[in-house]
Amino acid sequence: MQPIKNDHDLQLAILELEKQKTDHGQALRDQWDVTKENLNPMTMLKDGVKELFSAPDVRTGVFKGLLGLASGFVTRKLVVGKSDSMARKVVGTLAQTGVTSLAFKRSDGLQEKGVSLLSNLLKKMKIGK
Repeated sequence: MQPIKNDHDLQLAILELEKQKTDHGQALRDQWDVTKENLNPMTMLKDGVKELFSAPDVRTGVFKGLLGLASGFVTRKLVVGKSDSMARKVVGTLAQTGVTSLAFKRSDGLQEKGVSLLSNLLKKMKIGK
């Protein structure tokens, strides 16, 4: 800032300071909007879920869980079918529980076998290499 020697210089300095005040005020309001958005509970939840599922351990766990549930559900449908028999429903529930547990514990082996089966199927259909 230049030294003020007369009224004109004073007016220019005042205008410059008022412009700085306006610019800083706008920057502060913009930062407030960003902070308010980041502290919004819904935004925090979305960011947390996004971060959670980007972790490889969680993705593996989710895959194992989904694989176990899907295989258990399919097993139950195969055992019970459209039957109304109480005995079949009980056996179906037990089979579903067992297969779900087994698939969850051994999902790595199932994944490898599934990939090789899918690869062979695609080769037979002449879709893969």
